[in-house]
Amino acid sequence: MPNKRENEFPQKIKDAALFRQNFKCGFCGKSLQTRLFHGHHVISDRLGKHITISTDFIRSEDNCIMLCDECHLQEAHSGNFAHGPVLDAVAFKYSHDNNKIAHNLWVLKHDKIWQARLLPRK
Repeated sequence: MPNKRENEFPQKIKDAALFRQNFKCGFCGKSLQTRLFHGHHVISDRLGKHITISTDFIRSEDNCIMLCDECHLQEAHSGNFAHGPVLDAVAFKYSHDNNKIAHNLWVLKHDKIWQARLLPRK
């Protein structure tokens, strides 16, 4: 049996993200009902030891975006699965189907997490 990634999304999280996105790819907006798709970490679980983000957030619905197979490989990872995020949350314009207000609030939440983790505290 293949090893599961430590921070892989539970099925209930993937289902909730699919519902939030109205079963569309979070990047290209195509229907996921007849395509292969993947749960993608918006803020990667492979950031390295110098950046710590709670496992609860890493595996949360807020950090899960469902992507079609093509977008997951080409856009979200640019063919590279070994390092952290390639795209900011704003790139996933179908994160909340066509609800722009919900999408913008979701993007702000991710931006705040990045700022809290990457900028030195005073």
